[in-house]
Amino acid sequence: SRWFDLWSDRLYEGGQSLVVEAPLDRIPVFVRQGSIVPMTRPTQFVDEDRNAAYELRVYTGADATFVLYEDAGDGYAYEHGEFALVLIAWNECARELLIRARQGSFPEMVRDREYRIVFLSANGTRNWNLLYKGEEVRLRLDEVNR
Repeated sequence: SRWFDLWSDRLYEGGQSLVVEAPLDRIPVFVRQGSIVPMTRPTQFVDEDRNAAYELRVYTGADATFVLYEDAGDGYAYEHGEFALVLIAWNECARELLIRARQGSFPEMVRDREYRIVFLSANGTRNWNLLYKGEEVRLRLDEVNR
């Protein structure tokens, strides 16, 4: 398999040992092709910015799936069904990202959220922004501008 350096987006062949820099403020992280990694901006506490955009980093090269889980972030309401799930899947053969319709809800849920999608491949990156409203979205990589 092949691996991306999370910080530089450089692609490495698997099955080898590497010596990499590891300054105190940046732990080495490698992400396997065929991964979906959701991110958002750092916060000091759970509901500091409920509307913050999500960045979905799609590491192409193999099929990938991820279930995005959201809840209020505090308390135990999730034990009573107050949470939401969004299935996200990358189909390598079709070169298509599928974001399924949201399942579930909770009172504090952000209904419409900006998704910044970053497709990473051996040939570089492509970016796409969309406003996810809880409905299914299909995005083919050939529709995405660099």
